[in-house]
Amino acid sequence: EYVLGPGVSDSRMIAGRTAETVNFYSLDGKLVKSFDRVFGDGPTVNYDLESILKGLKTKPNSWLNSPVRDAMEDNAFRRYMDNAETKERRHFLNMLSLNSEEFGFGISCVAMEDLFGKGILPSKEDLASLSRRMQSFPTGGSYNPTGVDLKQFDALMGRQV
Repeated sequence: EYVLGPGVSDSRMIAGRTAETVNFYSLDGKLVKSFDRVFGDGPTVNYDLESILKGLKTKPNSWLNSPVRDAMEDNAFRRYMDNAETKERRHFLNMLSLNSEEFGFGISCVAMEDLFGKGILPSKEDLASLSRRMQSFPTGGSYNPTGVDLKQFDALMGRQV
């Protein structure tokens, strides 16, 4: 099962599949969403998380039962959202949704977790800046070709050694 979200709930779609993807098109032939095809013995459900995230902006109290929440690891951002007041939850869901449109859901979630994990309640600029950096150079992907011990510099930067 492939769930496209509330933005197209009343629309008729054309579905197409290949060996690796399932694609959904509007009746005029525009690609709406492409999913990686999932195989298995039992039923599976794949969600268009970006689309569902857009719907959460208008109904932020559905966060606790949302597939978006379920897709995230148990981390500082998710715990904050679980306990947030409706206004705060709406604010950060809107921020996450807008950022996801530009940088993708995965990068946006990792960036939110990074900021919340450091105790920062980010602005949209903070989130966009970190997402932009992560998109061009992943935070976990640093490579030290020289073999030089950088632990002293990591300590100066406040990182765990």
